[in-house]
Amino acid sequence: MARHMAWSTYGDLLLLAHDEHRPTDDEWRSWLRAYETRSPRIRGVLVRSLGGGPSSSQRKELVEAMEAQTIRTPTAILTSSAIARGVLTALSWFLSAERLPRTFTLDDVVAALTFLGVDAASEGGVRAELARLAGSLDLPARRAAGGA
Repeated sequence: MARHMAWSTYGDLLLLAHDEHRPTDDEWRSWLRAYETRSPRIRGVLVRSLGGGPSSSQRKELVEAMEAQTIRTPTAILTSSAIARGVLTALSWFLSAERLPRTFTLDDVVAALTFLGVDAASEGGVRAELARLAGSLDLPARRAAGGA
């Protein structure tokens, strides 16, 4: 079965890469468990999506998990996909304003890291880890890592 998302940690960031497809429920639940257990101890979440994102039931699970967190974990989403931006609009209907992810263009890694409060010196390592995640999904590394 093809994988549609992959995640890892890099320092105090939780990184997530999506291809163009919706993740399976197993993939999603694995990621959500990681988010729930790690979010109190991480600086933020950085998502790179080529258009894939959660289904409506997966979005519901995400909203519940995000609202249950006592500490707000900032999330930056790198995407150029209108579909992914539509998913974010749907999330905005259910999340409180302070929990809404912020979107950036696919190549704007520096701005996303700045939003998350991450030193620009980490950019190379973050790009390399995003490229590794993309490779695990058989995505073109350059496209998935914002030109890395």
